[in-house]
Amino acid sequence: MKPIELSFSIGGNVEEKAKEGMRRAESELVIHFVGGTKHGSFHGKGTSGSYSIEGNTLKIIIEEKPFFIPVALIKGKLEGFFA
Repeated sequence: MKPIELSFSIGGNVEEKAKEGMRRAESELVIHFVGGTKHGSFHGKGTSGSYSIEGNTLKIIIEEKPFFIPVALIKGKLEGFFA
């Protein structure tokens, strides 16, 4: 699979919002994050990748995902947690 790059602009306290978004994703989607609020990786439910924060932008790179789950669905879920 070709990596999928997603970017989200986060307003306000970027690190706090990222931390809260990670907590919600871990709880609701059972995705495990490894790393800090600036950069790290994630995995769970057949999905894995990495994330980083640059300024007020959260960049997510999805390396693996189940073939039957559309990118638009993943992006929508992540926007709900981080945007």
